[in-house]
Amino acid sequence: MRSFSRAAAACAVLAAVHSTEPREECSSEVPFGRLFASEEELSLYKGHDGAKIYLAILGDVFDVSAGSEYYAEGRAYHHFAGADSSRAFTTGDANGAGRTDDIDGLSIAEVASIAEWHGFYVTHETYTREGRLVGRYYDATGASRGYFPWEEIEEEKKSAKELKVLLPGCNSKWSQDEGSVVWCTAKSGGVQRDWSGFPRVLTYANGDKKRCACVPPDRVDERKAPAVGGTLDVYQGCDERADECHIIPKVT
Repeated sequence: MRSFSRAAAACAVLAAVHSTEPREECSSEVPFGRLFASEEELSLYKGHDGAKIYLAILGDVFDVSAGSEYYAEGRAYHHFAGADSSRAFTTGDANGAGRTDDIDGLSIAEVASIAEWHGFYVTHETYTREGRLVGRYYDATGASRGYFPWEEIEEEKKSAKELKVLLPGCNSKWSQDEGSVVWCTAKSGGVQRDWSGFPRVLTYANGDKKRCACVPPDRVDERKAPAVGGTLDVYQGCDERADECHIIPKVT
């Protein structure tokens, strides 16, 4: 797992990579709403005694009162009410240490998941932005502290898109009689091309992610994966030039 620093990014870069909304802190002419001075102040908005229900994600506060069937006391997502529990949006840990806005130690994939949830609230039809929470993400003036790695997430998306073209995914199926089968066609992986390719086990550099990838004919002998620095391995029991492979499960 990697940790992220608080190095501030330039406004122009933030505007380019965080496409779900304008970066208001780059302009004094665009208000960002109310400034919540502390977590204690935000905690008053849990829907008790007629109060509205607010939650924060990445320091941005949203009114989710319209979704009280989800966020009211006793409901499935009440643990998000009145707090910034950004980490829980990706870990699923709704209790104790998991209810925090601290994302240190999370992988780029995990923080990207939090960014997607943030976009969900930004674009929601009935939830509204109320303001910002002073703390990890915004300072006492409401300006961004540059803590969240928007730029790195965008770079990761770009690399994933390039890799999808270089090494498209395989078709796959499972049946009781045959088990798992993977194969390549000119349309597999959602990429239209003029070659079908040969199935390989693509293992990413960090070793915690694998998938079936179709390698083109001119790369049939390669064992290094471009873009991710990982490996390309022939499936056990499958010829390296076969366009279909039966996956043999490991014996444990």
